[in-house]
Amino acid sequence: MHRRYALAAVVAAGCSMDFSQYLATPPGDAGLFEDAPVAADGPATDAPVAPVDAGPPCTPPYVVAAVENLSGASGAHGTLVRVELATGRRCRDLGGAVLPEQPFALHRLADARLAVASRGQVNVFDTTTDRSVLSVSVDDNNTLPTDVFPLTTPSGPGFGVAYLNVTTSDVRSVRVFTLTQQLAALGSAQVPQGSVSLTAHPRDATAFLAARRDTGETFTIRPSFTGGAPATEPFAAAITGLTRVFALQREGGGHVVWTTATAGSAADGAMRLTTPASGAGPFLAMGPSTFACAAARCREVIRVAPDPRDGAPIAVCESATMVNGLPARYVVREGNGADCMLLDGATLPARSRIAAIAVQY
Repeated sequence: MHRRYALAAVVAAGCSMDFSQYLATPPGDAGLFEDAPVAADGPATDAPVAPVDAGPPCTPPYVVAAVENLSGASGAHGTLVRVELATGRRCRDLGGAVLPEQPFALHRLADARLAVASRGQVNVFDTTTDRSVLSVSVDDNNTLPTDVFPLTTPSGPGFGVAYLNVTTSDVRSVRVFTLTQQLAALGSAQVPQGSVSLTAHPRDATAFLAARRDTGETFTIRPSFTGGAPATEPFAAAITGLTRVFALQREGGGHVVWTTATAGSAADGAMRLTTPASGAGPFLAMGPSTFACAAARCREVIRVAPDPRDGAPIAVCESATMVNGLPARYVVREGNGADCMLLDGATLPARSRIAAIAVQY
């Protein structure tokens, strides 16, 4: 049986990065500020890694795991593996021939849409039809996509993609998209220096959060699309010692989940911040949450997404178990219950690895 190689993180929480392993293919030719072509893709027809292409449709809520394909085979593609939260059933894969080999970040959008940022490409999928409704080629230009987050733009609903500079290891640019085209490329002036993660604001659809690893601070950013300075203010919550922060938009409120490891720490976990169903606040801190799933032997939390049912963290975690020189990765629930393992990365085919997760509901 083939075994999946676990993904070494693009931005492992608190770990130094060797970006050379991610730069296996040259970037595209489009200029950084040029609008890239938009194309509507048909349903996936090739065989993604560890394919599940039959059976009943996925029943929300379900976890979507972005899986890289590092086989180097001609025509290789990444894929999106889906696992139902209620049943633990692995349902139909998504992506197929549409995705490049390295999908790095994804996030749920409204109306059953899912935004996926890969190396060299950005896609939006309609998860009711499993079709890609937006495909934009991107010149990564010495950067790699690290976060995707919903964002209301001057042209309507859309999303942002944060790009990490491979030299400085912080976020230095944001590309903004509507559901039909790339709208703008925002430079480093829109993001606080030292930011390592961007995500949606849980209450303000026109803003996003920027987390600084060096100071442990989180800021609210309202970007400027006209060339002026963004509106920046401290996020109204006491968050310290974080390394990455992620949010899930919810009607009438929201959850933010952030990882809490510091550089060199193996005692990794996650904290939660909730917003009330009505009113302006306050934000309420909950946690810390840990991932004690015995089968995974989690050593480090790489990515976190909130469960839409209660806000509890779901994580991509990395263990000390080595498979052909790489640490294995798993998708796990908080705690150590019988249902804590959602996706065993060690059971996936060789030269595949889990990069990120989102929850569709």
